[in-house]
Amino acid sequence: MHPFDLDPGLPSKNPTRSAWLDENPLKNYVHSKTLPKFSDIVIIGSGFSGSSTAYHLCCDPRTKLDNIAHFSENTKQNSKLVTLLEAREACGGATGRNGGHLIPSNYRDFIDDSRVFGSEEQAAAIRLFEQIGANEVSDFINKNKIDCEFRSEGNLQLYTNKEDFEDALKNLEAVRSWGIGGQQVYTAQDLQKIFGKTNNVGGIKIPGSQVFPAKIVWFLLNKAIESGLNLYTNTPVENVKMATTDEIMQIKQHKPLSGASGPVWRITTSSGEKIYASKVVHATNAYASHILEDYRSHIFPVRAQVLSPAAEYSRNLWPFGLSLRHGLEYAIQRDYPNGRLVFGGRRTSSPTLEVGTADDSVVSPELCKALREDIKKAEFGHMGNNPESLYNVREWTGIMGFSDDNVPYVGEVVTRSGHALTGQYISAGFTGHGMPKCFRCGREIARLIKESLMTPYEASVAESKSAGVKESAGSIHKLAEMSKICSTPSTNTIRESVWSSVGKYNTDTWDYPLLKCMAPSKKRMEKVSTESWEYRTLIAPKSKL
Repeated sequence: MHPFDLDPGLPSKNPTRSAWLDENPLKNYVHSKTLPKFSDIVIIGSGFSGSSTAYHLCCDPRTKLDNIAHFSENTKQNSKLVTLLEAREACGGATGRNGGHLIPSNYRDFIDDSRVFGSEEQAAAIRLFEQIGANEVSDFINKNKIDCEFRSEGNLQLYTNKEDFEDALKNLEAVRSWGIGGQQVYTAQDLQKIFGKTNNVGGIKIPGSQVFPAKIVWFLLNKAIESGLNLYTNTPVENVKMATTDEIMQIKQHKPLSGASGPVWRITTSSGEKIYASKVVHATNAYASHILEDYRSHIFPVRAQVLSPAAEYSRNLWPFGLSLRHGLEYAIQRDYPNGRLVFGGRRTSSPTLEVGTADDSVVSPELCKALREDIKKAEFGHMGNNPESLYNVREWTGIMGFSDDNVPYVGEVVTRSGHALTGQYISAGFTGHGMPKCFRCGREIARLIKESLMTPYEASVAESKSAGVKESAGSIHKLAEMSKICSTPSTNTIRESVWSSVGKYNTDTWDYPLLKCMAPSKKRMEKVSTESWEYRTLIAPKSKL
């Protein structure tokens, strides 16, 4: 049995109340009283990944499907239905419960990641991908004028131990040799000017932003709904099974099936209601293995906890994000300088490290106590000397989906035996770093679905266009320019061979590629990778691992 082979179950029915979700415009949105009998595409999960998939299928002209329509009694037979099923309120999972950071990976853990991946190149490529992804989200927010408390003030990572700081500087030097830049190094004296007297020996600020994440998701969902998405909140999915021949024949009496050459899937909800689909997208992150049992231990839940004092006690802290204890604590001030503090982490105070915990209906008493103690540190200014700061606080938990090998699973679902489940896709296992990844990964799922529905003629046209592609989407010069922080030429260069083609025919050169290592594969699925778990703080002190 693998270490985390337990069923994570469905999301809690009565989760702790996240301050991000107080005014959810899509809280209990339901398109119709009953589900469609058949939907060409069913997306499970309304977080950043699921909402991005829906947006790119319904709205983005570069990846959208033709003839999308809302479900009704008068829906035309040749229309395509895109349906999204959410277990709770819209964006009620990790994206609606996180710390408000948009931080791409940078120098931290670069040396350890390189050792586990077996290559510095792959570790550098992941960081480049995340930086481009964070830039894209930033540009999307600004272009669409999304009101989401967005600012790009960086993330300051602090060190209280000289040995740890020296190790951080070694990682910084190593990552810079691959052209990953944008960092600022702070001495103890520099930090005293910011925070006053502290025990910090140094710090490194990296590119990063502060944001109200749920507002991005609500924007994406609203746009998708306007363009034909059928959204059903409070509709948990219990299982996805292949439809029988008799079931398929009954469906065909009412609607011609797109993607009919592949299987049809039966999606059953907790209420017993059924909906059939040619394409199913699993965008459920920590809960993915409730339905996809083969992904247990490959994707597993890790609970995070947040403490948020009221705005009147949190004013004038800092405009940037803060990272403490090797990233195990993190903080921002919302809507600086007048918003409330959002301070999370401290799972090392739990005997289990909160690993394998999928219940966000309660908070951990140990973490409650530890976060209250840490808020007394000098970095939090006047708050530690003011007991009133903790009189009016919000506390909540959220469940992250960690992958075994520190890389998300994005693409067609593959089982442990190496068998591909045709028509089923996954975008999950973002390991607390979904904000810079999910928007692009959702678009990849949309692209894969659109290509799978191409007619033979459309496929031949796309294939002929590929012959005229002059520059690969994986060109390091192009990617360096998109990253805005990458210096080229650098000592080392990321080769094009680490990147996947963009689309089946690699014709979408306007986009940037995913890494090949993100795709589910027989090699990834046949073995649970635990090599990185110790430095990722996933092995509890009493664990037998």
